Amino acid sequence: MVTYKEAQAVVDTIVDTFKQENAELDSQALANASAYIGQDVQIRDYVLGRMGENTPEANILLLTLIRAMGDNANLRSLFSVALYESGETDLALALLKLAHEDDPDNTMVTLLARVIHAGWSVEAFGRMREELHPKVVAQLTEIADEPIEGN
Repeated sequence: MVTYKEAQAVVDTIVDTFKQENAELDSQALANASAYIGQDVQIRDYVLGRMGENTPEANILLLTLIRAMGDNANLRSLFSVALYESGETDLALALLKLAHEDDPDNTMVTLLARVIHAGWSVEAFGRMREELHPKVVAQLTEIADEPIEGN
């Protein structure tokens, strides 16, 4: 059973390693990250917060590497955020449609579709992410030693 703390550590390792020039990412860590993001919205939301540290283009590359190890609605929603933030609104909406087909009840898919259709600026979405990330981190700290549901 993988705990939230362990899943968060995998995400942190990948994001921090990715930021290093010429760093090689471990394929098993990428596969694990894909699975953890797909299994749990807290981990998905944690990744969303960490995405604020990178450029949209860097996020697209990193999420492409993670998605190559397994795809799911949560990953598609995160990838849609990166596309939206890079100005690729039509692609973001197309990917959100696929994510919605996979999981019609996915809250991130619904939220991002509303944000895009309402004409929110990328900056406003970034501010919302920055405001929410500390709350997500606090929640993960509270449940750090609990196993992720579904594993």
